Amino acid sequence: MKLRRKGFTLVELLVVIGIIALLLSIALPAFNVVKKKAKETAFRGVMHAVESGLEVFKVDMGDYPDSKPFQWGGGSATDVGAHILAEAVFGYDKLGYQKNHFYAVADGTTGVRAGTPIDANGSETSRFGPYIEADNIRIGTMNETAPPAGYALTAAQQLVWETNSHPVIFDDFSKDFPMPLLYYKANTRGRVIDDIYRYDDNAEITDVNDMFKQPFTKYIAGNLKCFPSYVWNPKTGAGANEALRLNDPAARPFKKESFILMSAGIDGSYGTDDDINNFTR
Repeated sequence: MKLRRKGFTLVELLVVIGIIALLLSIALPAFNVVKKKAKETAFRGVMHAVESGLEVFKVDMGDYPDSKPFQWGGGSATDVGAHILAEAVFGYDKLGYQKNHFYAVADGTTGVRAGTPIDANGSETSRFGPYIEADNIRIGTMNETAPPAGYALTAAQQLVWETNSHPVIFDDFSKDFPMPLLYYKANTRGRVIDDIYRYDDNAEITDVNDMFKQPFTKYIAGNLKCFPSYVWNPKTGAGANEALRLNDPAARPFKKESFILMSAGIDGSYGTDDDINNFTR
C-alpha cells in the first residue's frame, strides 16, 4: 500500500511564495495611493477650516491679517506669513488672537483665575477667537522640522527656522519633516501679479525649495517654482500663448481679493504639482 504524501514539495512552496509576492507587489502600490489620497483629503479639510476661520477673523477685525514679515525678540526671530496665519486663527497660546500680540495667562496668584488671558498689567483681557479648533491640527515650531539635507540656512533664514518659538500650522505628510501651511494676503491695490502677492512674505521658507520671484515682464510660464507663474490665473491676460498671457499687464493671480494658502504636499517641496492650495489651477 502506498503511503499518502504529507506537506508540500519545495517547488510548490516556491510557487506559493511567488504568488504571495506578486499579490503584494500589486496591492502595496494601491494601498500607498489610497493612503496618500486620505492624507491629502484630511489636509484639505484643515485648509478649509483655516479659510473659514480667516473669514470670521475679517468680520471681527475688518480685514484679513497682513502677511508681511516682521522681527521680534529684539531682532532674534522673524515671523513670516506662516507664523502670522497661526497667530490669527488661534493665537500663540491657542487661546485666541490678541491685537497687541501680548500673550500671557494668569497664574492664579493675583485674583485672576489661573489660565485666564491677561494684559501687560496682569488684568483679565479678552481675546478674539480661536477661529479654528487647534487641537485637531498639527501645530509646531519651525525648529521641529528641517530644510532639505545639505542646505545651509542663511542668517535671515535662521531667524525663521531656528530661533523662532512662535507656532505654525504643519501638514501631516511627513512625521519627521512636516512643512508649514503658508499664507499670503492679497494687496487689492496692486496692479501686477507680484505686487498683488508678495513672494517675500514667506521667502525665508520657500527659498530653501528653490522657489523664486521674477520681475514683471520676465515671468516664466509653466514653471511652478516661479512664484508669479504659480499664483497666476491662466484665465486672465491677453496673448497668443501662455507666456504672453502671463506677462500681459492684465494678468491676475488667483484669489486676487483675499488670500492664498499653500501647502508643500506629499513631496515636501513648494512649487511642485502635488502642492495643495485654496485654489484650483
